[in-house]
Amino acid sequence: MQVISDLEVLKVLWKEGDKGTASRQIDHWAYFPSSAAAQQFSQWVQARGYRLDQVDTTDDEKFCVRFFHVGTCELAEISSHTLALRRSASELGGEYDGWETSVCRATPSYVKP
Repeated sequence: MQVISDLEVLKVLWKEGDKGTASRQIDHWAYFPSSAAAQQFSQWVQARGYRLDQVDTTDDEKFCVRFFHVGTCELAEISSHTLALRRSASELGGEYDGWETSVCRATPSYVKP
């Protein structure tokens, strides 16, 4: 299911002219039922090179962990991140909620006559 979700985001990027090969910031979210689980997940992602953005409580009293990494949006690369993130969040009783990024259109190359 996670790879299908990744493909849906990639389709939106492709429709906007993004080929996925440019490196850029990719933002992620995960939600947890307790502060302890959110903190443990935060430590896990930071130990794997992700940058922690923020840990907040939501209106429904869940704990949201926002974090990011810099990389491409090629399916194999993004899915290697999202599958591990989903698994780790689930092991802590949480839910990985997905990712988003900016569109990076390829710049046209001009050939001199």
